[in-house]
Formats: sequence, C-alpha cells, structure tokens
Amino acid sequence: MTVASDLGIDTSDIRYQTILECKTRQFLEQVKADQKKVKPFFDLCPRCGHLLDKPMAWNAISRREDVLICSKCGTDEAMMDWAGKEPLHITNWALVGAIADEAAHEFCDIYPEARANA
Repeated sequence: MTVASDLGIDTSDIRYQTILECKTRQFLEQVKADQKKVKPFFDLCPRCGHLLDKPMAWNAISRREDVLICSKCGTDEAMMDWAGKEPLHITNWALVGAIADEAAHEFCDIYPEARANA
C-alpha cells in the first residue's frame, strides 16, 4: 500500500506524475551534489537502494541521470540499451518511495477534487 493509494489518488493522473517527476529530479540533484564531495554522505545507489561500491570510482554514472549508481545498475542500464528496451523510469527507482509520499500529499493539497473519495 502506498500513500497515493491510501489517499485515493489515481497515480496515472498526469498532474500527479508531473509533481512526482519534478520532486524526483530535485532529489537526484541533491544526490548528485552530495556525490561530488570528497566524503559523500549519501552512499546508496539511488536506482536500487544498495550501498555504492568503495572506492567510488568502481561505480557507474547513470545513462538516464547524471548521478552515480552501483556497477550492477550500470550494467543493467547498458544491457537495456543494447536490447533496445525502455529504461527504468526515475520515478520507479528504489529511493523514490519517500518522494512519492511527499508528491501524493502535495497533489492532494493542490487538487483536492482529484481524490477518488472526495
């Protein structure tokens, strides 16, 4: 169960998707800025949620966003490109759960009439 479904939000609503994507991009920009530090605070792969490799040079740069991801996710992105498959959208990355909850609450604040039980 997600906050969006608890609130009765149709997650296919383009307005909700826009808010979610905007918040996700803001989060990834914070991750990117942190990863450029000598000792980054954020040491999880934003795509899968596992610890990034040490040293940081063993990780990959995402083909979707300009952030470090673990080498396993980097390989997965390369294989998906090679196979011509659609990439895993950033709103489906593992560390977006809290962002999705925040987006759901913001959506309800802006569009209260869009809730299914409104």
